[in-house]
Amino acid sequence: MARIDFYILAGSSPQNRERFACRLAEKAYKSGVPTFLRTENAHQSQRLDDLLWTFRPGSFVPHGLAPQATPTPVHIGEQAENDPRADTLVINLCQTPFSPSPTTARIAELVDDDPQQRQLARDRFRAYRAQGHEVNTHEVRADR
Repeated sequence: MARIDFYILAGSSPQNRERFACRLAEKAYKSGVPTFLRTENAHQSQRLDDLLWTFRPGSFVPHGLAPQATPTPVHIGEQAENDPRADTLVINLCQTPFSPSPTTARIAELVDDDPQQRQLARDRFRAYRAQGHEVNTHEVRADR
């Protein structure tokens, strides 16, 4: 079963969720953990592609848009081109749950203060828990 971590963010800006996703991807890259940023659409994928270059001065996170021929530590796309490896961190920026395979180890769900987003996150939380996954929540302070 996968470990699911819900990160509860301050504020209700989609940009906050995307910036936090970049920070998680950077941390995973520095730890040697392959990462897949699951997006709602090609427009959001492109925004994250651009943001990973600029979200923090001096940061470098090798990444690419899926599908791609050249493997990179961080992939961005609407769907994983293949089943993510067992050690891959899936950062889900979609309103629907990521369907983990038996080998999926970890999924990060990012939740902001928007009431509609909170309700959708509650639905994802219940769905993951009903599937038997380990579900954890983490409050993220505004200054992180």
